[in-house]
Amino acid sequence: MREVDPTRFGHIPGVPLFTTWPSRKACSDSGVHVGIIAGIYGSKVHGAYSIALSGQYNDDDDQGETFMYTGTGGREKVTNTGKQTKYGRQIEDQSFEHSHNKALLISYTNGSPVRVIRGSKCNSKYAPPEGYRYDGLYVIDDVKLEMGINGFKVCRFAFRRLPNQGNIPVRAYALTLANMKKTKRTQAVSETESDGDLDLATNSPPPSRSSSPPISPSEPVPVRSAPTRSTGRGRGTTQGGTLARMRKSLGGRRALDLGRLNHTRALQGAQPSSSTAPYGQ
Repeated sequence: MREVDPTRFGHIPGVPLFTTWPSRKACSDSGVHVGIIAGIYGSKVHGAYSIALSGQYNDDDDQGETFMYTGTGGREKVTNTGKQTKYGRQIEDQSFEHSHNKALLISYTNGSPVRVIRGSKCNSKYAPPEGYRYDGLYVIDDVKLEMGINGFKVCRFAFRRLPNQGNIPVRAYALTLANMKKTKRTQAVSETESDGDLDLATNSPPPSRSSSPPISPSEPVPVRSAPTRSTGRGRGTTQGGTLARMRKSLGGRRALDLGRLNHTRALQGAQPSSSTAPYGQ
């Protein structure tokens, strides 16, 4: 029996972060995410209270602290063989008119936090090894209606985890794989350094292999001028050409960042920016 009101924003009293349940029903009884099938729980008037990441949509992209979440609707309910299905293929476009998608859209507009649970079937290293786990509060930073992997338009929501909620647990196999990769990189660096031109123990170069006699302190040291070559493009020396290429590269990156900013503003109906400030500032 449910002892708390699930139609509230924020944490559920008495349910700490990273609480796990063996089933959706047990999770529903706690009030963190109500329902045993639907991935979105909320109101088309007040917004979404919680969502579940269960790995049922190909367009979902889970990065832990952030993730892209696919909306509801447009999936077949009966297969070609006439069998009822809960998670059918995408057969038509989604819409923000769907009550569940509208609830998330309202949460995006209001900035209200959404409770998030992850299921063990998620294709993500942040998924729990079994059952379902409460991973805290997120807010929606962006909303899109775009073409999905299956060739139909889907509602997509960019979620961001609120700070000061602890680190999300990572599956053991993912940690093992990361440690193996780190060990291999360390070994590769050690082998490279041991074959290098510096004496690692003294951090000084090894004895010279040159057959030329050493220069006496009383003799003048010959000075060799740095070679220059024309780039054919009016850049002068090699150093000048390198600096010019660096400036061109930096200018291109700033233009790309500004383009991304204007694209995001266009999706939200705002005027594009002509500023050259880096994206995100």
